[in-house]
Amino acid sequence: ADSASGGAPSGAYESQMPGGTTMRLSFRDGGAVKIAMTEDGKTDAHDGKWILNGEVILVEGGEGMVMQLSWRGNALVTDFGGATLTFNKV
Repeated sequence: ADSASGGAPSGAYESQMPGGTTMRLSFRDGGAVKIAMTEDGKTDAHDGKWILNGEVILVEGGEGMVMQLSWRGNALVTDFGGATLTFNKV
C-alpha cells in the first residue's frame, strides 16, 4: 500500500449515516480513537480503540460496538447496520 491508501489511519474521518446523523472517527497514535455522533446539533462522543489487522482496521467503541473498516482509495468504508458508510478525511 502506498502512503495515500492503506496502513494505519490518522486524523479525522467523517461519514453521513442514514437518518442524518454524522459519525466522526478521530484516530490517534497508540490505538486510541474518538467516536463522535452528531445528530440535530448535539454531539455524543466516546473513546474507543482501533487496531490494524492486515488490510482491515477494527474499531471498537462503547457498548460492544465493533466496526471493520477497509480502505477504498483515500476513504474508509464499513458496513454498519445494513448500510455502507464511507468515511472521508476531514
